[in-house]
Amino acid sequence: MTQMKIRVDRNVTNGAEASRHFVLVEVKARRQEEAAERVELDLGIALDRSGSMSGSKFHLACEGVATSLGMLHDRDRFSLVTFNEGCDLIAAHAFATSSHKATALEQLRLAEADGGTDLFEGYVRATQQVGQDLREDCFARVLLLTDGQANRGVVDEDAIVARVEKLRLCGILTSTLGIGADFNETLLQRMAAAGGGNSYFIENARQLPDVLSGEVGDALEVTERNVVLEVRVPEHVRVAPMDDSRLTVVPEGLRIALGDLVSEQLVRVVLEVVLPHPSVLAAPTLDFVLESANEYPIEDRVTFRVGDPMLSRGTSRDHEVMKVVYPAFAARARQAAADLNAKGDFAGSRASLEEACRQLFELAEGDPAAREILDALRHDSDLHGQRMTAFELKRRRFEAMHALRDRDPDGRPRRDA
Repeated sequence: MTQMKIRVDRNVTNGAEASRHFVLVEVKARRQEEAAERVELDLGIALDRSGSMSGSKFHLACEGVATSLGMLHDRDRFSLVTFNEGCDLIAAHAFATSSHKATALEQLRLAEADGGTDLFEGYVRATQQVGQDLREDCFARVLLLTDGQANRGVVDEDAIVARVEKLRLCGILTSTLGIGADFNETLLQRMAAAGGGNSYFIENARQLPDVLSGEVGDALEVTERNVVLEVRVPEHVRVAPMDDSRLTVVPEGLRIALGDLVSEQLVRVVLEVVLPHPSVLAAPTLDFVLESANEYPIEDRVTFRVGDPMLSRGTSRDHEVMKVVYPAFAARARQAAADLNAKGDFAGSRASLEEACRQLFELAEGDPAAREILDALRHDSDLHGQRMTAFELKRRRFEAMHALRDRDPDGRPRRDA
């Protein structure tokens, strides 16, 4: 069954002043063999066929679609939409029988890449196909694959993201795949975050079949759906996750959406906790509840106690927790610096990393485990002080995002060792 373990760097507060702590929440999803049967998948694919996709890009994307459809069983369902400045329904939503797959691929081979990019219309048509007859016990996901900008139809990012979030609340998740140097990574990352899915950077078109089929393969191994970590926070205590992209603040505290977890996936959530002076709150307690659509909630609690100020540092620290905190801290700093660099603020980007180095040095308290991460962060500060190529900037933004979400550098889920 799914497990949740909570560890704290120090659960003893500094008795003389407010204190800063880190909480590590480790969630391990259950093995697929423990589920009664694999959850059936309702899959929608929205494939960009604008002019910039012509040639090998579109050919390899079609290859990825073929591989992905080959992974589906006849109890799964799929639909396929292509879009440029218009939108074409290649295959209506239906069970993934051999004949339906063959007809879809035959129609896809007739498609040609040309024209502009009405990304929103292509995405909406794909979600309409999936959503017209949602099955209660099935897993619904739409994959959006594009190499360009939304330059036709609805182009307002906030409006697009709002639609994605609304569909997630209806049970349809969204993952995005961006190809090459010209797509809008900010929009695709926001869509995936709002849609409860994943976002990928495909630097070379030859990666397309593996990334697309990998995302579908992961969807077929989901054992925990719509996982949410709730942290109930008492008054006067401040709690913030390193990754706030899927954070919702509620009256009781925080809700962090972890999305769907695949078999034996390991997700580590790092929380920064600031406790008030003990005279304000003597023994703060954080309550944790892990919820999912298909399991009973898992609950746990962390209580901090007041200690001697001299003993609340140094030897009492759990350094295994800090080994997870340091890279998460660095990833957050890189993400912020990359955003500044993308806006052309090279000096600000470099300064933000230099400040992050100072903070990390102070945070580490001489811990040798932080040395290599600090050295890499100092090196990155020089790179961020100048204009980067579109490929390099995208690579860094996606690597930081994946690190914050505790996925591997390519965006795939981590499995328990």
